Amino acid sequence: MMTLDKQTPALLRVQDLQKNFQVRKGLLGRKIQTLKAVDRLTFDLKRGETLGLVGESGCGKTTAGKTILRLYEPDGGQIVFDGTDVVGASDKQMLALRRQMQIVFQDPYDSLNPRKSVEQTLGEPMLYHRIVERRHLRERIAYLMTLVGLPTACMNRYPHEFSGGQRQRIVIARALCLEPKFIVCDEAVSSLDVSIQAQIINLLQDLQAQLALTFLFISHDLRVVKHISDRVAIMYLGKIIELGNTSEIYATPLHPYTQALLSAIPVADPFNQPERIILSGDVPTPTRLPKGCRFHTRCWLKEEICLREEPAFGEVANGHYVMCHLVHRSKEVSG
Repeated sequence: MMTLDKQTPALLRVQDLQKNFQVRKGLLGRKIQTLKAVDRLTFDLKRGETLGLVGESGCGKTTAGKTILRLYEPDGGQIVFDGTDVVGASDKQMLALRRQMQIVFQDPYDSLNPRKSVEQTLGEPMLYHRIVERRHLRERIAYLMTLVGLPTACMNRYPHEFSGGQRQRIVIARALCLEPKFIVCDEAVSSLDVSIQAQIINLLQDLQAQLALTFLFISHDLRVVKHISDRVAIMYLGKIIELGNTSEIYATPLHPYTQALLSAIPVADPFNQPERIILSGDVPTPTRLPKGCRFHTRCWLKEEICLREEPAFGEVANGHYVMCHLVHRSKEVSG
């Protein structure tokens, strides 16, 4: 298990975070199983950094993002944001933290109230949190719309009058209206066309530079993650199994699962196609996790130790962490 350096300056520090869901059955709701959606997650996030959180559907990455924001209550572990204990925060403290931690959801249409105009969507949170006086409200809304690339003349329109990309810009403006330090982008571009994806990604990068924002960028699209992230964390069945600098992860992936994911990225050159690693079998159910390494049921390199012992999440290079017996043994031999 990785232990974070206490001297590392971090805006967000997550240690051994856990989130479980109870599977119930029958009229009385009798608990029959426990689903470990997030299992002892540990990482830190520096100010102004973008951490890409990657994995297959159902691996727990969205649950992790929502638990960090306490949209889900954690079942264990620590979350420290800018020196404040998020897990133990009172309702009053959480109200203040809500201003500093925001989220951009995957579907911009579902995350907007269809009965509220852009002016209402952006204005009501600012009035509630006393960000701006009412007499300056429209001026502030116009500034936010300009900031995200929307015409100010559209502030009286409703979500159905905008395209998908424009709606996502409204969602981003809503996240920015409370002047946050940290934003969770939960599959923020996955529902958009490729050309619009590029525009939104460039917008997020411009906003980050202009407003000193910190992002946790959750996605299954490895091409997008490579473009926007400073570091990448690979999740599998509730755990981070590899974490490191983006350039290093993409150039020399160490965990077999990471290698398989990266081999699936499409390459435009038909004469320079990488060898595709096809994983056999299905992802194990989170309610019945395999013993030992969680990836061993699909790993083509597994050995006997992988079936009985869970590997440690250890550092194999400067800032590069991996959860794999074979990688750690290889490091010991070479060292």
